Amino acid sequence: MKLSIPKKARAKLLANKRGLIILGVSVATAVVGVSLLAISQAATFNVNGEAESGTISGNAASVDEATASGGKFVKFGSGANPGGGCDQAGIQALVDSVSQDKIEANLQALVQDDSQPTPNELISRHVSSPGNQIKVDWAKQQMASYGLEVVDQPFNSNGIDLDNVVARINGTDTNSLYVVGAHIDAISEDPENLAPGADDDGSGVIATLEAARVLKSFAPCLKTTLYFNNYNDEEEEMMGSPTFLDSVSGKTVKGAYNMDMIAYQPTEECLKSDVGEAGRDSVMAQKIVDMNTKYSVGLPVTTGTYTQNEGDDLEVFWSANIPGGYLIECTTEPNTDGYPDYHSTRDTMKNVNLGQVTKVAKLLVASLAEFGMQ
Repeated sequence: MKLSIPKKARAKLLANKRGLIILGVSVATAVVGVSLLAISQAATFNVNGEAESGTISGNAASVDEATASGGKFVKFGSGANPGGGCDQAGIQALVDSVSQDKIEANLQALVQDDSQPTPNELISRHVSSPGNQIKVDWAKQQMASYGLEVVDQPFNSNGIDLDNVVARINGTDTNSLYVVGAHIDAISEDPENLAPGADDDGSGVIATLEAARVLKSFAPCLKTTLYFNNYNDEEEEMMGSPTFLDSVSGKTVKGAYNMDMIAYQPTEECLKSDVGEAGRDSVMAQKIVDMNTKYSVGLPVTTGTYTQNEGDDLEVFWSANIPGGYLIECTTEPNTDGYPDYHSTRDTMKNVNLGQVTKVAKLLVASLAEFGMQ
């Protein structure tokens, strides 16, 4: 998450670091044309105009029908979801398979600089640092190791070659999709040297990875394609999410979730499932609340209205009139204590509530599984 700093001011800040930035990026990455510096005016986005309908049992019935007629949908057998099939019991098995141990290990790997000899030395994922590309490559490798299709998505932002991390699980309909995302870059008061970004937004990145890992086994049940994205450049020019949206121009984007800071909770656990415009976004936000009860996740969830201003990747989707749900820890909202180590070199794992991140990942798994069957 970034503060609402005017674009010119952020561009000036980046320009002042130009000598270091050029040394800190991969020159092998292809540069994308200037059309990616904003959402293309020619791009069209088909928005799902129907409210959510049906039930898990109804969706399972449609899966059986598709299977009988030679469609791609099949019931899970050995080697897929070990707990069941394309029904509520099968999704419950997926939810239960979300691993806090894997979440902890992946977050530790994301914030550490393994190229340094000092044990547990922290890294910077700021776009001006070589660590940004190192961890982008790491996240791509993780997605590939889970069996997902990783989509190469380089772009250029203010003269810097960067990459998004984009992976997908194809449904029978590859022209309709749901998206979950977080931003992989980070920032601090000393960004070239240290910006570990454990909460902002390592927490969202790791929840995205875990949801992707678990949902891969649900692929035989999917009608709608699922995308799992870690956008780059959110803390500076926010060009990663427009790059992705340009890449799916003409497809039906049914909805998007974005997680930006979901880990900090010094007292009781709490998540907000926010909307931009209630009428458009309510299905996405309410789904998280409903899944919390239906699959016994046990995370207190409230709904509200997004209060940032030009500060998050989800706003790119909202600008294209795509329904979106914004998931965020409750303490970052106005009139609360907030996160004291926000945008700081102190944003490390000591502040992370791993149990809360695990529960958010479970909510994502349940929501995307049900949405994906539609």
